Order: sequence, then C-alpha cells, then structure tokens
Amino acid sequence: MTTAAATGSRPAPLLAWMRLMRVSNAPTVVTNAMVGMAVAMTRAADPVDVVRPGVTAAAGCVLVYLAGMMMNDYFDQPMDRRERPGRPIVSGAVREQAAIVSAMAMLAAGAGCMAWTGPATVPWMLLLVSSVLAYNMLHRSPLAGPPLMAACRALVPTTVAIAASPGHQPDWHLLAFF
Repeated sequence: MTTAAATGSRPAPLLAWMRLMRVSNAPTVVTNAMVGMAVAMTRAADPVDVVRPGVTAAAGCVLVYLAGMMMNDYFDQPMDRRERPGRPIVSGAVREQAAIVSAMAMLAAGAGCMAWTGPATVPWMLLLVSSVLAYNMLHRSPLAGPPLMAACRALVPTTVAIAASPGHQPDWHLLAFF
C-alpha cells in the first residue's frame, strides 16, 4: 500500500484524524492508567470496585491525551508549515477550526469523565488538563517543556489511582514509587 506522501494525494479523512490525534501513542496512556488502577487495587476490599471508576478515569485521560495531541499540531502550525508540511492541519487534510473545536470538546469530555468519578478527583484532573494546555503552549522551551511533559505523564496514574481508590485515598508511597 502506498502512503499519501509518496503518491502526492491526501490521506483518507479517518487516517488524517488518527494521525492528528497520535492514536498509535494512546496505549502508553492506558498503561499509565493501569498503574493507577493497580495502586488503587492494593487498598480495595474487592478489586472489582476499582474497575468502574478506574476505567472511567482512564478513558478521561485518553481523551485528554488525544485532545492534547490535536492542540500540539494546532499550536505548532507556523513551524510545521516550514518543517513538517505533511502534518494533518498544515497539509489541509484536517481543517484548523475542526481540529481545535474537536480538541476542546475532547478535553471537556475527558475532564468530565474524570470529574464524574468523584469530587476528590477534580483537583487532580484540573492539574492534568492545565499541564496538557501549558505543555502545548510552552513545549518548545527547554526549561518548561520537559517538566511539563513529566507532569502530564505523572498525573495520569495519580489521577486514576485517586479516582479508583476506596475513599479516594491511594497508597501514596506505592504511587510515588511508580
């Protein structure tokens, strides 16, 4: 099968959206969320009680991640026009307005999923969403980019562990280890 870049044609719309969201990287968020669920299970009388809030928070984290990837391309357009003209927004495969509206909707849906697991999760969800937004605006900075990426990654298992733990109280020592 030939690629769109090799043939000079535009990628199929679904493929362009999947590239924009970096869907192939989403399993890393799932595995980070699974760490949070495993930490929560250490405190649960019945590990099954962890599943619903854990999966709900994990789904929220995945939506926030996908939204963040779309925002990354949105904010990187000036550079992408010069250095990566094949990216979905600058190539015209995905409209700029559709990308940012979709990203904001997914960000809100992800935040809603995490908030639905309980009020104790909300501050952590807000930290995660804020870190994703800050990273997308500041990721080119050698001082701000790496710590913000680390915060994004660390907040996924933390948020899921808080959402899924009994009484929203995870084993902080175990969580810090991971």
